[in-house]
Amino acid sequence: MRAWIAGNKRLVGLLVLLALVVTAKIVQVVMSPAPHHTHTPSEVTQLHQIELHRFGNEGSATPQEIVAKPYVLLEFFSLSCRYCQKSIPTLNRLNRHPKLSVIGYAQANPKPVLEYAKAKGVAYTLCQTSLHYFELFNPVRVPVSYLVDTKSLAVKARFMGEVDYDEVVSYLK
Repeated sequence: MRAWIAGNKRLVGLLVLLALVVTAKIVQVVMSPAPHHTHTPSEVTQLHQIELHRFGNEGSATPQEIVAKPYVLLEFFSLSCRYCQKSIPTLNRLNRHPKLSVIGYAQANPKPVLEYAKAKGVAYTLCQTSLHYFELFNPVRVPVSYLVDTKSLAVKARFMGEVDYDEVVSYLK
């Protein structure tokens, strides 16, 4: 085998290069953000409740404060997702909108989430994703957000990828 490799160094080099290119492409696809598009979901149209297993981060709203506004944006995120982190300023701004509350959902332990919130300047409610919510929304790629009417609990829209302020606000009546 060594003799073959020594005699075919150029071919081996090309194979190694090809393997690196394929690996890089796979990593790029896996690590890329969810494609940014909006649509009214057909699978999830009505919630029974808005789940609030709050982490208690600074800026966290009470359940009464959340449902006092006509809409809530349920943002599913990951602590390691750079696109989720890039959405934080927009989510903070949306949370200040008079018609909208923002809730971020993560499947993580409280300590890392609270450290993340403090380090990244999160000024909206962060909650633990329950198994029920995880199965219902199935956030395979993050970030993904759902706009919910707080009175009817109807899901009005789904946003994939980084949140766009104007796009979300366009759904608020």
